[in-house]
Amino acid sequence: MQKEKSKSKTTKQSYNKVNKSEGIFDYDLETSETLSKRPEKKLTKKAKKAPTPQKDDIGRNVPKVSKEKVKEIQKKKKKEKREEQKKIEKEEKAYTKVQKQKIKKKLTNEQIKKQKKRIRKIQNLTIFALFIVGIILLMLSPLFYIKQIVITGNEIVPEATVLSLLSISNETNIFRETNKTINEKIRQNPYIAGATIKRELPAKLKIQIKERTIDYILRVGEGYAYINRDGTILEIASEKAEEKLELQGYETSIEHIIPGNKVCEDDLEKIEDIEKIIEALINSGLGNLVTSVNIEDHDEYIVNMESEAKTIYIGNTANLDVKILYIKTILEKEKGNAGKIYVNRDLNVQKPYFSPNI
Repeated sequence: MQKEKSKSKTTKQSYNKVNKSEGIFDYDLETSETLSKRPEKKLTKKAKKAPTPQKDDIGRNVPKVSKEKVKEIQKKKKKEKREEQKKIEKEEKAYTKVQKQKIKKKLTNEQIKKQKKRIRKIQNLTIFALFIVGIILLMLSPLFYIKQIVITGNEIVPEATVLSLLSISNETNIFRETNKTINEKIRQNPYIAGATIKRELPAKLKIQIKERTIDYILRVGEGYAYINRDGTILEIASEKAEEKLELQGYETSIEHIIPGNKVCEDDLEKIEDIEKIIEALINSGLGNLVTSVNIEDHDEYIVNMESEAKTIYIGNTANLDVKILYIKTILEKEKGNAGKIYVNRDLNVQKPYFSPNI
């Protein structure tokens, strides 16, 4: 027993020595046997309030670390994190700045190019505008005043009439009178269909007239209206134009028959048919024998040949070539006999015939 007591005393003394010598860690070196025999101590209020020491995975107490040191470590970590973040942000800013500078430089170069193009364009336009203004000023100068007018191609309309229609003075600029204006002026005369205008700079104007001819005549009261093949009424005269074909039975009203006007649409269509008939007669050598044509009915054209004392009922313009052959044959056969020739029928069924005047 004394040996055991002495042994426990030596154990306690060694424990105390460790605690006193180290003074940092509080490790329990007592055996489980001695711990079971130790009486339970009541905890004081101060001991209750003290935090329970932390233990590691194998049950040993973890050394205590002061709060100041923890805060210092946390502060250091935060500082490192902030510095790292600042470094990243700085790198990002530097990269962004470089990119922006590149973009800005690119945009600046494009803007400079565009600006140069714009300036060049403005300069070209300015030069062109000045050039045009210079030309216009030169064209309007007295250098280009008309000093000579040459009229050609006029056989019916006198030159004096054309000049009076133009009403151009010596101070009229050669470019001021356009071709359209000149044509409008001279077309006031129905005989003039139009004109070709040429300018010989600086002051010569050449006008080549295109005239309408008298192709047909209309009996109007005691006088005659001369008309062109396009239906334009050229003139009202008291005398009949020599060797001109008279159109009888027209539908145009007398009030409408004024120089410069055209005959009515129905008469225009009939004139087109008469042109075909006359052309066929001319080709057969009979055109000079025709003195008048009745156009009252477009299905029954009647041709008069006064020199042959014959009236020919042609009908419409169908089978003209065959009809003309029959007319020519009958005229030769009935030479000197006055009468009527009928070819206004279906020649496949009925033959043409001659009916003498009784």
